Amino acid sequence: MKWFDNLKINYKMLIIISIQIVFMMAITYVGYSRINILDSCIDDMYNGNLLPVKYSEAMRAENRAIEGVLYQLILVADLSDQQRQDLIKQIDIHTKEYDVLSQRFEKAGMVDVKEKDIYSRLQANSLQFRSETEKAVQLLESSSGDSFTYFVVHAKPLLDKVNADLEDLADYNTQEADEMNLQAVGITAAAQKSVLFMVLISLIISGLGGIHHIPADFGPSDCSFPTCWTNSYRGF
Repeated sequence: MKWFDNLKINYKMLIIISIQIVFMMAITYVGYSRINILDSCIDDMYNGNLLPVKYSEAMRAENRAIEGVLYQLILVADLSDQQRQDLIKQIDIHTKEYDVLSQRFEKAGMVDVKEKDIYSRLQANSLQFRSETEKAVQLLESSSGDSFTYFVVHAKPLLDKVNADLEDLADYNTQEADEMNLQAVGITAAAQKSVLFMVLISLIISGLGGIHHIPADFGPSDCSFPTCWTNSYRGF
């Protein structure tokens, strides 16, 4: 470091300031890059996991609504034809809303094979449930059989499977969101450590440089404040 000692103080200060600028640029880069990574993680977690949870829970609610209307349609004996048609229309409305939610779920994206398998099973069970439900309604309209027994024996178990599949999808995406949250926490911690390390190094370099530049004869016992500063930095 003798070459550094031989430099004039203005060049020494220039070197120290340049080093600080480099560290500040590195800190800025680390902070900016980590923010971009965190933004991507948050976006993926929301669109890829939290929205599917919302959609799957809404689909379960639509199924429960369909089930309630079906029980009302089948069990209430004194319904007029108009009331019966209104209930059938309600089933159609809830079914269409279910389909809209299903399409939104698909658009959210399914990357993992496990999620795709659960969704495929859900679609198959849902189609079977609708088929058996239509048969139960047809029995009711034609009065050719016990529609309630048919619904309970054939359609209700399929509805339970559909809701179980939706619950599995919600649990899967919740777990994925938790894992991504832990990943984001790890990225944040790593960024904080990197920034603190670079700030510490910058402060140490600045401190050592400042101590190194204090004149050996500087002190209240050797000179007065104005005279000492004037003599010590006359060559700056």
